[in-house]
Amino acid sequence: MKLACNPVITIRDIPEGEYDKLLIEEQKDPIVLFIEELVYINIGLEKPKTFTTIELYEIFIDFCNRNHIPYVMKKIAFAMAISFKNYNGITKDKKWINNKTQNVWEFNFKVLKNEPRLKIIEPIIEPTEFDLIDGE
Repeated sequence: MKLACNPVITIRDIPEGEYDKLLIEEQKDPIVLFIEELVYINIGLEKPKTFTTIELYEIFIDFCNRNHIPYVMKKIAFAMAISFKNYNGITKDKKWINNKTQNVWEFNFKVLKNEPRLKIIEPIIEPTEFDLIDGE
């Protein structure tokens, strides 16, 4: 039995299954996961929110601990990694805080939720009176 076979196999010829999608999701960069969660939590904010690098790093460490993600980055490497992502809606600046100059990050969540490189899940719709059990 002879079957026709392409002499060169391309990416399109290889089927993609659920396992492949799971592997891609599991190998996602922790910083991307962190920014996606930060956007999800603050998706309703109209005004941009400002964080110092120290505050943002502490929030990142808490995120890693909650999600059992090992973090190996120091504060400076973390700040550089965020700046290298170059997302629309995240800007870096310097401000005078507590009598010293500090690096701050301004997150505009309205812009970030439309960032094509981030996978943002829309919040669940609030339940209506018909969804509540026994009128509670």
